[in-house]
Amino acid sequence: MNYFKSNQRKEEELSFFNTDFFQLCYGFYRARETMENEEKSQDYLVFQEEHGTLAFALCDGVSLSFYGDAAAQFLGDKLVAWLMEQDELLYEEGEALFHAYLETLTEEATKYIEAVPVNSHLPPLVKSVLEEKRDNGSEAMFACGRIDALSNGLYRLFLSSGGDIRVRFFLYDGEEVSQSKLETGVRWSTKRGLIGEKAHTVIQKSCAFHKLLLYSDGLALLDEKRLGNDEIKEAISHSLATPESDDISLLEITL
Repeated sequence: MNYFKSNQRKEEELSFFNTDFFQLCYGFYRARETMENEEKSQDYLVFQEEHGTLAFALCDGVSLSFYGDAAAQFLGDKLVAWLMEQDELLYEEGEALFHAYLETLTEEATKYIEAVPVNSHLPPLVKSVLEEKRDNGSEAMFACGRIDALSNGLYRLFLSSGGDIRVRFFLYDGEEVSQSKLETGVRWSTKRGLIGEKAHTVIQKSCAFHKLLLYSDGLALLDEKRLGNDEIKEAISHSLATPESDDISLLEITL
C-alpha cells in the first residue's frame, strides 16, 4: 500500500512517485506568513493507492471558521478511508452515496472540534472569539475522488468537489478538456454538513482523460494556463515569494 498525508506544519517539496498504474506528482507548502509565524497550513492533502485503486482528497480549511485546518484534516482522512471502502455501487449511485456520507460525519466531527485546544498564548479576547466560532463549527472546501485501474487497461473515475479547489482534466497531447467550476458557497461544515448546492460530481466508467490536476487557490495563477512541470515549479516559486501568498497544495495524477 502506498500512502501519503501532508504534515500541516511542514513543507513537502514537489515530489514524484510511480506505481504500477499511476504516475503521481504532489507538493505541499505553507503560505509565507504562515511559515514565518510557525502556524499550521489550512490545506491538507492525502492519498492512498493499493492494488490499482487510488483514493485522494485535497481540502482547504475556511479561515473564518474555527480552526479550518482541523476541518480540512478531519474531512480529508475520512473521505479517503470511505472511498477505499466502496464497491461497484460508487460508479452507479456515487453522487447520492457521497452526499449521504457527508451528512453522517457531523456528530463525530463536532466532538472532534470540541476537543481541539485553543492556543494558550493568545490574548483573552481572541480566545473568546474563537470559542464563539467553535459553537458554529469548522469548515473546509474539498476535492476528492477514486480511480480504479481495470483489467482491460482502462480506468474509471469518481470525483466530487465543493469550493474553490481547482480540478482540471487533460488529454495525452496536453489539451485541457475540462475544468471545474469554482463555487465558494459550496463547502462542508463539521456542524451543518454540506453547505450550499450539491457538490459537483464526475463519474466516468471509462476515463476520457490522461492527466488529472488538483490544486488549492494558492496556485490560482496557474488557472487557464497550459501546464508542464516547469510551469508548476515556476508558479510555486512565484507564489511563495509574494507577501500575500496563500497555502499551496497540489496533486497531479497521470494514467
